[in-house]
Amino acid sequence: YTHVLLLTLLVLERLGLSLRWRVHLRPHTAWLVRFGLVAFAASVGPLSPVLYGLGQRIADGRFVSPPILWRSSPRGVDLLALLHPNPNHPLSKWLFGDLQAQSATSFVEYTAAMSLVALGVVALAVWRAQFRPRASWWWITVGFAALALGPFIIVGGINTHVPGPWALLRYLPVLSVVRTPTRFGIVAALGLAMLLAGALVAMGQRWPERRRRVSALVLVLLLAELLPAPRPLYSAQYPALLDVIAEDPRPVRVLNLPFGVRDGAQSAGNFSARSQFDQTRHGKALIGGYLSRVSQRRIAQMRDRYPVLDALMRLSEGQALSAEAESRVMAEGAAFIRDTSVGYVLIDRSATPESLATLAVTAFALEHVASEGLYSMSRPGSHLPSAAVPR
Repeated sequence: YTHVLLLTLLVLERLGLSLRWRVHLRPHTAWLVRFGLVAFAASVGPLSPVLYGLGQRIADGRFVSPPILWRSSPRGVDLLALLHPNPNHPLSKWLFGDLQAQSATSFVEYTAAMSLVALGVVALAVWRAQFRPRASWWWITVGFAALALGPFIIVGGINTHVPGPWALLRYLPVLSVVRTPTRFGIVAALGLAMLLAGALVAMGQRWPERRRRVSALVLVLLLAELLPAPRPLYSAQYPALLDVIAEDPRPVRVLNLPFGVRDGAQSAGNFSARSQFDQTRHGKALIGGYLSRVSQRRIAQMRDRYPVLDALMRLSEGQALSAEAESRVMAEGAAFIRDTSVGYVLIDRSATPESLATLAVTAFALEHVASEGLYSMSRPGSHLPSAAVPR
């Protein structure tokens, strides 16, 4: 990284000397002030609830800002992904495979396929119709596409270690809150849409007698390129055993194993979002879960307050417990069930280590209720709360 960084700086310096770049500051800044006031007025109103909550967290010292690391921060999109055909198109799936089926997370976060039709129309308008859009639209489109490349440019799956603009901008206040640079590709796509609209206007003015035919042809090509059909559907059926929990009138909690707490930047234990999907059926509160940001202090407090949860997280990660920690879980199992109002324990047998399942069954005196697929549902026996009220 360091060697390529130095090489990149030297190349930029050499280009600057060759091209004789100059920075000009315009003396009239009234337009910038007006632009800033309009942007402020348009943003503050809709964002006021978020800004209020954010201000409260900052004032209380509860604002979570994960550290920015030089080499291991979230990566950007692949440079070639900007020119990748629509991955939802049937022809694209036939040529390159179903990216969403291969890796749903990579499909969502690292897809930046710009419309090839739009790029072609804009290029044709610049070449033949003297289309000369405002420089701001070029800066928005190209600039945000460059930011979407992330801190280090990746080409064809190979990290070139060449730093992109985001390598430095991510350290600026406010901008540092952004954790996933790939989403800048959305703004780049919006900029391309504006360039496409301007290109069609320019082509209509250049060839007025062909304006409707050109617009109709571009529309047909865009529909063909962006066609997402056939849209695959997946079963959203709940396991039937969740109905037992849903019909329980008591305000108990559900403990899922493996257990963990996860956010967008870290994971303690092994939390699965499937438990939150199941929650939409049974409607009971969960222990553990997922938030966009969870502070290290919050996780440490959980581990210190509930040694049982600390042990569950360690076992969920595949770690081994010391004899002392295991004895403590056995001793505090009944109190933990009572204090946290756990009414049911759902065990995913495909992801739960045998040591974790065995310890939970023994320490919590679990009684098996039902099994379905990979799920095994149990409830505390002698420790079963009769009228538990979550604290």
